[in-house]
Amino acid sequence: MRHLLPVFLLASACAAQADLADNPLPPPAPIALDASALVPGSPLTLTVTGSNPGATVYLFASTTGTGAGPCHPSGSPCLGILGSFILGRGTADATGTTVIQRNVPGGLPYSDVWFQAGSLSPGQRVTSDVVHRVSGDHDLDGFAGADDCDDNDPLVTGPCPPACDRWIATYDLEGSVFSIDALVDFDITVTQPYSADDHMGPGTMVVRFEDDGGAPGGGNAEILSYSLTQNFVTSAFGLVTITTDLQNDAGPQTCGVSTGTLAGTTLGWDVGAMTDYCSVGTISCAGILCGTSGAPPSGTPQSINDCSDFPLNDFTFSSDLTTFSSTPVVVSSDANQTTTMTFQGTMTSLTLDTSGDACTCP
Repeated sequence: MRHLLPVFLLASACAAQADLADNPLPPPAPIALDASALVPGSPLTLTVTGSNPGATVYLFASTTGTGAGPCHPSGSPCLGILGSFILGRGTADATGTTVIQRNVPGGLPYSDVWFQAGSLSPGQRVTSDVVHRVSGDHDLDGFAGADDCDDNDPLVTGPCPPACDRWIATYDLEGSVFSIDALVDFDITVTQPYSADDHMGPGTMVVRFEDDGGAPGGGNAEILSYSLTQNFVTSAFGLVTITTDLQNDAGPQTCGVSTGTLAGTTLGWDVGAMTDYCSVGTISCAGILCGTSGAPPSGTPQSINDCSDFPLNDFTFSSDLTTFSSTPVVVSSDANQTTTMTFQGTMTSLTLDTSGDACTCP
């Protein structure tokens, strides 16, 4: 709308037209224009600094773009935007600052808008640099919509990365069984009361799953931590009694003590073992068979402080991932005995993790 521009261009010419030839204006001090994000339905704030106090400041806008625009009758200054129209007018305060706000229509039909300011006062007739804003560009990096991620970081451009939410499930290992195949066989079950001779516990396992439409689902999965208290007593024929008091832990590890892939209801492990697994405590023996057939010697409890990988078989989950089980996996084996662990788990808590850790997120 070029017909609006003379309001700006002629305002100073009336007072100075007769003297322009003999008394040219000194080089004007520069002014600066800053524009807030151009967000439909939100206020737009335009701030001009560097004007002379009391100067009349005009704000122009264009939806066409940059180019050689109209000039003052004296030949300078000139606008650097095409098809400009006056967006507002104000007066510079004592610091030379002018602030003008306009409400951006919710249905703004333009994606790109260019702004420029002009300041008029005795001794100053100058325009600002052109400022470009993109509708909907919250972080002012010049991109908006599907082409950009408005992450409040103007140095990061391009589309938003895919969401990297993860679900963290805690499972009670109630029903898991530690089996001893020896001269006499024993099944030690994770169940209450944990103080019973053939019981042990408590036991927990924390597993992380990918998000699938707002619920845990298939894809990468990790065991973040594992904990099991083994406090049980085994005896044979009244000739030997072995008391086991061990605390077994793996993790917690941010990237997991075991990683795998959940396909359908089967969680297969990449390696088939938990790393960072340690067993700490004591094993003691009483009776005439202590020190034989794999039993520890009698007397002082044998101190245990061992760290190694703990073997795993695949886990089979219910369709909603609230329970899982495994086949027996051999934990240890020698000439005297073989021990196995059969896991069962029941979910006790489920939380959404939005931290986007580097271990599982691209």
